[in-house]
Amino acid sequence: MNGTRPVFAALFALVAFWLGAQAFVRGDGVPDWWLPVALLLGAGAAFAVRTHADATQQPARWPHLAPLLLLVTAIAIALFVGATATPSRHWDGATAFDPKVFWLSRAPTLQQPYFTGVGVFHHSPDYQLLLSLLVACTDRLVPGCGRAVLPTLYLLLLGVTWTALRLRAVRPKLCALGTAAVAVTPALLNTSGGAVDSGYHDVLLLTTTTCIAAGLLNAHALLLGLGVFLTIVAKPEGVAYVTAAMAVLFARGERRLLWTAALATGAAMISWAPVRAVLLHRDGGYGVLWVVLAGLAALLLLQHATDRLSLQQRGRWIVVLALPTLGLLLLPWFAPLFAGDDSAIGVYMRQAAQAHEGLANLPAYLGGAFHYGVARLRFGATFVLPVALVVIARLRQHRLPDHRVAAFALLGLAATAVPFVLSPEPDLDHHLRSSMTRLLIHWVGPVWLLSIAWLDALLGPTADERDRYAPGSTSASRSRIATVS
Repeated sequence: MNGTRPVFAALFALVAFWLGAQAFVRGDGVPDWWLPVALLLGAGAAFAVRTHADATQQPARWPHLAPLLLLVTAIAIALFVGATATPSRHWDGATAFDPKVFWLSRAPTLQQPYFTGVGVFHHSPDYQLLLSLLVACTDRLVPGCGRAVLPTLYLLLLGVTWTALRLRAVRPKLCALGTAAVAVTPALLNTSGGAVDSGYHDVLLLTTTTCIAAGLLNAHALLLGLGVFLTIVAKPEGVAYVTAAMAVLFARGERRLLWTAALATGAAMISWAPVRAVLLHRDGGYGVLWVVLAGLAALLLLQHATDRLSLQQRGRWIVVLALPTLGLLLLPWFAPLFAGDDSAIGVYMRQAAQAHEGLANLPAYLGGAFHYGVARLRFGATFVLPVALVVIARLRQHRLPDHRVAAFALLGLAATAVPFVLSPEPDLDHHLRSSMTRLLIHWVGPVWLLSIAWLDALLGPTADERDRYAPGSTSASRSRIATVS
């Protein structure tokens, strides 16, 4: 597996940790032994479960890896020092993340006044607890080192990127280039909100969306399922991003992957809903769970119906684009159901009645996306390179592969407009300044995976591949020379 099993071990460990922690935290508290047990379970699962590797993979060579390892090591050391030496530097980190970690480090249970007291100020009460619990439990296990989890997630992000490209059998030099490009993205390493050690959840969500993109890139059900599950329990935006992935799978008729994503979504929501109900002080606060489960059932029934009707991909895409449009038109009818909901979803849903007015924010949103995503160089070439590669491919009349990842990234980036259309924030410029960069961060990994896969395709087959797939070759593995659409 060329060193990819540690990545699978870490992903399995995150899933195992959350499944146990979500039950423990609602009762007497997460025991200190659960984190090391979850790590052991993750390692065992990674070696027990067979994860396919493409037989066309070229071995990674030290001359290709050495510069990347030196670069990542230098950055990681700086991040570990910075993360453990300073608390969160920005609003959400200081008000929503640090207080949760503070109280959970002292008693890793929700049965304490900070979480149960109705009169206690608790910023973003329905925010997912995976990262807060990870940091708190690490701090209890190794005092003073809890925030070392943040740069560790950065290393996991790079590991997922490397794993995705290795499974894709991309040239080793391009694997190193793509991983290094994600590693040095300025938005992840500067001192603003959303950076690795800022106390925001964005790097965690970036890691999970990259995992989803890795699953789509390689038609890898295990990576896809792990990514979908962790995306749901990472951050509130996760539901929208997973919806984008399932829309792509539905439109392309990927039945096996669609069922994998649906089952992972259902499992994640079932594990998160009871914790969310406790945080919102509502024993019956399972409304979002029932909505999601009903949506999953409807999607799978629709998928079965379109299969029976032999609906072509173009017709499926029409369905995919029509349903969200219909949903937006019906939002004002559902808004009164969220009148008493103080969660993040409730705040935005109460704006649904004015959704038509929020459409006027779209030009400012598009300008902000270009300003913060391209002009200020916070993302380097992340959002410029794929456009350039499309132009080059058109000029060369070359058909680019990996439409699943491209569609996922486009739908996901389009979803970043929703908070600005349904924004309760009267100062749109402030909203763009504080949120735009963090929303774009979620797509750094998927876009770089797409760009490297496209670049690899544009460069054509290697000499080794031309020999391997010459007429009369007996190789049983799939050919990367053929275009994958």
